[in-house]
Amino acid sequence: KVLAVDLDNTIWGGVAGEDGLENLQINDNYPGSIYLQIQRLILSLKNTGVIIVAISKNNLSDVKLVFEYHQNMPIKLEDFTSIRANWKEKHENIISIAEELNLGLDSFVFLDDQKFEQTQVAQALPEVRVLSVDSNPLSIYNSLKSTSCFDTYYVVEEDRVRIRDYKSQIERNKLKSKYTTRSEE
Repeated sequence: KVLAVDLDNTIWGGVAGEDGLENLQINDNYPGSIYLQIQRLILSLKNTGVIIVAISKNNLSDVKLVFEYHQNMPIKLEDFTSIRANWKEKHENIISIAEELNLGLDSFVFLDDQKFEQTQVAQALPEVRVLSVDSNPLSIYNSLKSTSCFDTYYVVEEDRVRIRDYKSQIERNKLKSKYTTRSEE
């Protein structure tokens, strides 16, 4: 499975490009403490072999700054197998990542605090499982914690290694694309 997760108001409180790095809620005080728990839960899913990807309507530079500034966050930029921080529709980014990873859309679970985004992805990509949450971080945590989408009977080492394999595949494809483009010139 793949967890496609929004960033702003989903794994941290606030909007990276608008609220300022120091004002994002990622700390030991409520609601920041809930966002820390969401991040820990996402990492626990990753440790069972779930591929974690980020999909955010944001500038990539702003996203990178959040991870640089808030180095104490449990989740790190490198925990994401793929990141789409741009202004495209989220369903377009899910398709792009599915193609990049060579996975079917039915492998994806989408987590976003915005009902509009949830509805749009559900309508455009009925194969994708969309978790129904509201903007309350407790709703996000409880939905992620209680979903059966990631249930497995057991986890084997191959499940954990698979994530590294997908990251390597992405890097190989980037190098291949760069080499092919240069050789055509």
